[in-house]
Amino acid sequence: MIVSPFLYAQKNIGGIPYSFGKELNIVNIKSNTTPEIALAKLDMQQIMTEDEYYDNSSGLQLFRYGIPVKVNLNLENSGKWLTLENGYRIWILKIYCPDATSININYDRFWIPKGAVLYIYDKNNTSFIGGFNEENNQGTHEFPSKFATGLIYDDVIFLEYFEPKEVMNESVISIADIIYGYRDVRGFGDAPCSVNINCSPEGDNWQKEKKSVAKVLMNGVGCSGSMINNTRNDGTPYFLTCNHFLTSANVNLDAINNPDASYCMFFWNYESSGCEDGDDFILPLLLVLL
Repeated sequence: MIVSPFLYAQKNIGGIPYSFGKELNIVNIKSNTTPEIALAKLDMQQIMTEDEYYDNSSGLQLFRYGIPVKVNLNLENSGKWLTLENGYRIWILKIYCPDATSININYDRFWIPKGAVLYIYDKNNTSFIGGFNEENNQGTHEFPSKFATGLIYDDVIFLEYFEPKEVMNESVISIADIIYGYRDVRGFGDAPCSVNINCSPEGDNWQKEKKSVAKVLMNGVGCSGSMINNTRNDGTPYFLTCNHFLTSANVNLDAINNPDASYCMFFWNYESSGCEDGDDFILPLLLVLL
């Protein structure tokens, strides 16, 4: 069981990245030590062997969709800074994972000042998430919190951070892991223990309870779980999920030695529009547990 006193929505302000649809009046470009990141291609033969075990051992049906790659990337040692004529600045980092089905990011330190904003998008500028701003801060500038951003379904992503001149050099964005996706996590799978909630008659009597169920992703592993109440009936947000997800090598959480679930992402309202488990699922509400 994952326990936290609060569940925070991964708020975003919408909009589009600053660089989209406008001509940038760039007066200076500064490339950091590592302006672009290209990860080594995954050893798919080894991964398939491992997944055969994960998928079938003891009937646990643990679904792994990505490999977390440890990195140490931040605003000072990677990407490039564009200084604009009006004094604003944009930091852009390109990350390439050959043949990836998706990419998402874990941050070991994350804090954004008021007025600044972060977006993440694909190489065709057609899919993006964000913007993330000061409303996503859970720590302080001196003690930034961890953070995780959701999946972009491409083998190339761009991080674009925009800051006004009034808050120059105040932001803290430090990337700890790149989750290199190698199988599509969208859809519902075919686990024998699962029944589509919108199939009749099996799901007819569970339409209220289904609102408590979420799809959970962390460090390249996926599972499901549910919000539960307690005997006090006080609404404390306990989330119940399976032990083999929490104790898997990629996640490795326990209540005593490693209770930090900051990188967990929860997808609510994740359901098909009908009884068929196709790709026409309802767009989810994404939460992170901090």
